[in-house]
Amino acid sequence: MPARLEPLLCLMGALWAATDRTQATPPVLGRHTASRRALQQAPAPEAACLQSQALQWAIQEYAPLTMCRGGALQFTWTGIHTLVLVPGPFCPNDWSGPGIVQLSPLGAVPPSGGSYTASMNDTGTLYFACSYSTHCLQGQHVVVNVV
Repeated sequence: MPARLEPLLCLMGALWAATDRTQATPPVLGRHTASRRALQQAPAPEAACLQSQALQWAIQEYAPLTMCRGGALQFTWTGIHTLVLVPGPFCPNDWSGPGIVQLSPLGAVPPSGGSYTASMNDTGTLYFACSYSTHCLQGQHVVVNVV
């Protein structure tokens, strides 16, 4: 490796350390093994989590959320929607299959809207979706990581 690139690679490693520690491995730092060792030993920052969050439940795409254990996520909607806990990050083919939990079934949802507050009691990943019509396929599902 040309010697003039080593300072640049070292700088790239330092920038990575200051901004993004979510990557599995740091960038290659050439012969700067002390810098590489320092980056690999740096503690990962704790994930910022939300104690409470209000979510407008509608046909749209949702970014994953990170909630704190013991927190609450409130879903509020207008129109006809459902709230279903599903076993994975995809829309199920069978909405009555194993692992499906109807939190707000369609029969209980007034056409004018509704709400549901989900308690984040345990750590892990939860997957929420709307089972009404093709809403889930149109993006109405969200991944919630509880830490």
